Amino acid sequence: MKKKLFFGLLIVVLVALPFAAACDTTPTDVTLTIGVGGEGLTNIDPTTLWGANVQPCNLNVFEFLVGFDEDDQVVPWLAESWEWSDSYTTLTMQLRDDAYFSDGTQMTSADVIFSMNREATTNMAVMDQLTQGYKSIEADGDFAVVFKFEHPTAQFIGQTLGMGLMVISEAQYTPYGNDAYPDIPIGTGAYQISAWQEGQYVDLVPNEYYWGDEAKFSSVHCIMAPDESNRIAMLQAGEVDMITQVSGANVPTLETAGYNRWDVPQAHDIVLIFDLQNENHPWYDVKVRQAINYVIDQDALITTVFNGVPQSPVWLMDWELGYQEEFSEAAYPYDLAEAQALMASAGYADGFEMPLTYAAFMEWGVTITDYLTSQLELINITVVPTGISDFMEFMSAQKEWHAPHTSGGCVFLFDVGWPGNPDPTINLTNGFYFGKDNTMYYRDDLDDIISEAIQTVDNDARAILIAEAYEIVMADLPVIPLMLEVATSISVDGVTYEKSYGGMGGGPMKLCDLSVD
Repeated sequence: MKKKLFFGLLIVVLVALPFAAACDTTPTDVTLTIGVGGEGLTNIDPTTLWGANVQPCNLNVFEFLVGFDEDDQVVPWLAESWEWSDSYTTLTMQLRDDAYFSDGTQMTSADVIFSMNREATTNMAVMDQLTQGYKSIEADGDFAVVFKFEHPTAQFIGQTLGMGLMVISEAQYTPYGNDAYPDIPIGTGAYQISAWQEGQYVDLVPNEYYWGDEAKFSSVHCIMAPDESNRIAMLQAGEVDMITQVSGANVPTLETAGYNRWDVPQAHDIVLIFDLQNENHPWYDVKVRQAINYVIDQDALITTVFNGVPQSPVWLMDWELGYQEEFSEAAYPYDLAEAQALMASAGYADGFEMPLTYAAFMEWGVTITDYLTSQLELINITVVPTGISDFMEFMSAQKEWHAPHTSGGCVFLFDVGWPGNPDPTINLTNGFYFGKDNTMYYRDDLDDIISEAIQTVDNDARAILIAEAYEIVMADLPVIPLMLEVATSISVDGVTYEKSYGGMGGGPMKLCDLSVD
């Protein structure tokens, strides 16, 4: 008989014996229920940036050509091996011949080519990478694909193939074109979608044709709950076994109540991003940006406001290519006197108003904005906040300010992909490369260095370029890192998380990393 893992704070004693019985059965006899944070389930198309692919599906239903091990290093996945040409402009990947979609059809090179071409028109993250020298893809038989480039690119395998290109079924998608998708798309992952409802839930069951390890759960019910208080209430009422995206403010109470806490560092530094396209803005002066950094007490922000859950911000992790010791501390030490002196030296002792656009759809958006408002008052900067509740609207606003010499000007509070990406050149292009729309900072010498780094495949040579780029960034301070984001999930007793393979921020939503005691 199928057992269900289903209990919370109020009924632990009552379910102890049924749960013990569940432990005697095979793992696939267990149903798991998860309260999922985030923006909610807007659609089920795996090739749209904010569809189901950012929820449980891209980690369990759809798969990438490459994966990441427990140390976040690239490893084979749907592609068994690959080889670059001598010029690093042709990449040949050998595909698994034992990967099957959940309808029993075999995955071939035709599916990869179809997926790549569709992603190029629907997925912003993939499209950004395809602008960096990508030319074409073609088949080399049923189980090999060949990518061609105008110039070498260091980012393509880790970024495009490891975090962007999810392989879908050509046969299933062809009737729909690029603007529509099947009611229930299929993938090659350990699970398949059995049912879903927009904004409400997605249900997963094992893919009987999966090429890898057997699925651990007979079914998984993921309830979309963007409001954190609702997720916590569901956990405490015994309606779910785990909740994701728990803020630091609520972690101590839940730990005290006996729940398990699972922290997963993200490749996201939460930062202030300055519009530096107009020299008339007060923050165009690096002294002002330094003053702002000095008056922000990152230690207090992390330990007091967020109960020690986030980590200290860094420019690079100590294991990343190009790392130098000075890159390990992104924050200035708190020094109010130095901040006031810098403001006076820059001619702004009396302060000014600073518009601040923040991501209200992130759990930390309002909290950090309130903290910054109070801290910047100490150096007479009046924060004028504007919260944006939708990700795509936020990105559109940032793109608008990206235009050079805008007469407006703003400072953005957002989380950018930095430490822990598959390659640090991704961090540099996301944060400081003017060729992309999400930066408002330009230096021709820095753009030249980043361009060269993107096209340098040799690790030793690329490490030198990465270090040179970060030395410029550290001196110019176009952004102020505040804290390194950590995704915290809370589960009932009996659920265990252990990272088996990595990548950007999957955490306990990768069901292969969860087990039931």
